[in-house]
Amino acid sequence: MATIVATGVAAATPGDGSGSGSGGGDIDMDPDPGSGSGSAKPTTAPTPTPPPDAGTEPAIVKDPKVAKKWLSAAQQLASKGDYFTNRKKPDDAKAQYTNAVTAYQHAIEAGDDVTVNYSLALIEDKLGAEPDAYQHLKLVVDAQPPVKPDALKKAQTKLDEVSGKVGIVTLTIDPDGTTVTIDGKSYGDSPIKEPIVLMPGTIAASFTLVGYQPKDLELKVEAGAGVEKKVTLEPVPIKIEPNKYEPEPEPVQVVIKPSKTLLIAGLGATAVFTVGAIIFGASAISQHNAYTDPTFTNKERSDAQSLGRTMSHLCDASIGLAVVSAAFTVYWYHWKYQKELDTPPPGYQPRTVPKVDMIPWVQPDAGGIAAFGSF
Repeated sequence: MATIVATGVAAATPGDGSGSGSGGGDIDMDPDPGSGSGSAKPTTAPTPTPPPDAGTEPAIVKDPKVAKKWLSAAQQLASKGDYFTNRKKPDDAKAQYTNAVTAYQHAIEAGDDVTVNYSLALIEDKLGAEPDAYQHLKLVVDAQPPVKPDALKKAQTKLDEVSGKVGIVTLTIDPDGTTVTIDGKSYGDSPIKEPIVLMPGTIAASFTLVGYQPKDLELKVEAGAGVEKKVTLEPVPIKIEPNKYEPEPEPVQVVIKPSKTLLIAGLGATAVFTVGAIIFGASAISQHNAYTDPTFTNKERSDAQSLGRTMSHLCDASIGLAVVSAAFTVYWYHWKYQKELDTPPPGYQPRTVPKVDMIPWVQPDAGGIAAFGSF
């Protein structure tokens, strides 16, 4: 930070730090032509140097001497910023004011004079950082023990002026631990104990917490007015559905059915022998009629007798074979085929359904396992 400050501190020896505001340093500058005071102009540009023995890092240990040197440097930078402001060079002025803010911060870190916050607030006000200026002025006004009456009066007057440029937002957030982000800047986790100072306008704010639904709001901030906002986050809904039991698909089991070949053969043989018995029987009856018919010759009757006897034997044989085929078929169907159909294949296990099932049970503030079933 000392490198930044070095770009804005004049070559003149730092003052004693007793000045306040933007004065306190002796820098030979050309006053603003429109100010009506003098027309002297420096012959050469001031050569900036850092405060002696100030170090290159922000002060951590309190050291009044270092604080005094930073304060002197800050006052000179502020004076140079005023110089460029009068010269209508806003960019140069902003650079000097920014360096002055850094130097004042170092002075505050190294010292114990709370009134330096007043001088810092004046520069922040010039930079348009009114919320920061408000916070530093509050430090002076609320200081314990109180500052001197004249310093307190100046700080309070400036605070009243800055208060008219900003809005004060007070947030009440439920639940605690909610992360607050306003206009892209994080303000930490709730509860937010101090009011938040913001510039006027419509400002986006977001509130997030694990386990709760995030919430986005628009804060309408008006200059010189206070806004109180209560924000409540809703828990993330947890929908628990009963574990619907879905039976697993039955394993595919190859069932080898008994062969029907012998059944078909038995039925076919029975049918064939039955038909043969009918045909042979009818033929035997026909030959018997011819044998008994007196119109036939003795030879024809003798032939009819012989043929009829043969047909009769064939009919008897066919009837016997039909009965045997039918009995075999009935036996095979009832005691072999049907028995194999009713017998499960090797390794077959009937599927059982569990009586009890368990599901997780979760709530924002509790959890467990729920069991259900039949007993």
